[in-house]
Amino acid sequence: MVIKVPQQLNGYPFSIPETVVWGDMDAMNHVNNARYFRYLETARIGFIGQLFPHFGQPNASDLKEGLALAEARCRFKVPLTYPDEIIIASAVKEVEESHFIVQHEIYSEKLDCIAAEGDARMVYYDFVEQRKAVFPDELVKRLKDNMRT
Repeated sequence: MVIKVPQQLNGYPFSIPETVVWGDMDAMNHVNNARYFRYLETARIGFIGQLFPHFGQPNASDLKEGLALAEARCRFKVPLTYPDEIIIASAVKEVEESHFIVQHEIYSEKLDCIAAEGDARMVYYDFVEQRKAVFPDELVKRLKDNMRT
């Protein structure tokens, strides 16, 4: 699916649309804070799946090494409300020896602005040894190729 990415999201290599549904709302008549983390999770999984398709395969649990979420944050800028169409954009923000940061922005079509910003620290993890691992050079290159321009 091709989506029209607004100017505010220029430079992000990945974006995904979502529809704000009535059930996303809370008693305060805006999207529940926990739902923002679901939006970010959906975008993060889609982005990582694009970067590393083998991590999302049915046999991914058989992999010796993979990614683990170490930290997730969200900064709420303006409240989202039903109805709305949003676009969640993702890019690699920083790459280190054994982790990288995924940066996200949630854009509201109804409000024509960035409604929230988030990021997640993903650790490259050795599941057999139960400790963080060092990214292979091939993965580092793929990550650096997907930084925000």
